[in-house]
Amino acid sequence: MIDYKGRNVWVAPGVLYVHFTATGNDEQKIVRAGEKDVWVYNSLGGWGTDAEVGKEGAGRGIQNPDEVLSVLSKHTDTGVTQVKPGRLSVAFNGRALARLMKGQIQGAINPANSSAVVNLDVDDTIRIRKLTCDATVNGINRYTSEVTVVSYNDATELKFTDDRNRLLPLLPEMKDRIESVLNGKK
Repeated sequence: MIDYKGRNVWVAPGVLYVHFTATGNDEQKIVRAGEKDVWVYNSLGGWGTDAEVGKEGAGRGIQNPDEVLSVLSKHTDTGVTQVKPGRLSVAFNGRALARLMKGQIQGAINPANSSAVVNLDVDDTIRIRKLTCDATVNGINRYTSEVTVVSYNDATELKFTDDRNRLLPLLPEMKDRIESVLNGKK
C-alpha cells in the first residue's frame, strides 16, 4: 500500500501545484501548466521537467482535478446515482475503467476482474468537497484514495520550500507557461 499526504492548489483548469509525501518519505513538488508542461523539484538539481527527473506522468490521476472532472464528465453513462443528499456515486465497470485508465496504469486491465466506485460529496452550491475512490484492478490491486477540498478561491499558487524552509522560486519558463495557460493558451 502507498499512502500519500499533501496539498494541491488548483489555480485554474490546466494550472496545478502539488506537494505531497508518499510512503517511504518520497516527497514530491510538482507544477503542471497545461497538459504537457510539468516540472518536478529534485533536491539535487532543482526544477526539471518530469522527463528530465524521471517522473513522467507526475501530477496526474486523482490528485489532478482536471483529470478527475474530465473522466467524470465523459463517463456519466456508467451509473451516476444519488446515494443521499449531498453525495453522488459513480460506478465504473471493468470496460469503462480500462478506457478511463488507458495510458495511466502499466499493463493491461482485465475488465472481468476490475471495477471502481467514485463518491463525490458536494455542498449546497454543488461544489465538490470530498472525493473518494475505491477500485479493484485485475482482481488483486485494491486502490483507495480520499481527496478533501479545503477551500475555493483562496490560493493562487503553492509556495514550495526546501528542507531548511527556504523558498524555492519557480523558473522564469515555468512562470511564463503558467501565465500563458491562465490567459487561455493551451
